[in-house]
Amino acid sequence: QLLEEAVNPRAGETVLVTGAVGSVGRVAVYAAKTRGAKVWAGVRARQRPEAETLDADGVVALDDEADVAKLPTLDAIADTVGGEVTQVLYGKLKPNNPRQSCPTSAPAAPSSTAHQNPSRQISNPIFRIGPASWRNVS
Repeated sequence: QLLEEAVNPRAGETVLVTGAVGSVGRVAVYAAKTRGAKVWAGVRARQRPEAETLDADGVVALDDEADVAKLPTLDAIADTVGGEVTQVLYGKLKPNNPRQSCPTSAPAAPSSTAHQNPSRQISNPIFRIGPASWRNVS
């Protein structure tokens, strides 16, 4: 659902999946890859070895500022964990992405990232999933 209804990646687009080694994150990585997206698995540094076994195009340690700085420009972020880490990722999103206006439960972009791209108008470009948004699939 996260990928199909909110992020809806197209072939060639770059998507970051936070919490990629969790059960929801693994499904999100798989779903994005089957749609032809370039997928980055976002994890904690200690989870990197496990994340490298996924079929992701890259792995980033979200608790390592230097590693996050190396991320390419992203078309979307599929956030399965939430928290402060998502706020530092706003600066990695592609400017003028039409999906940036999609309504989500993500927090507004922090003013501390405004200097990174002052011409970009951000309206919740991070798509979050959690127990409250899961559908009964049985």
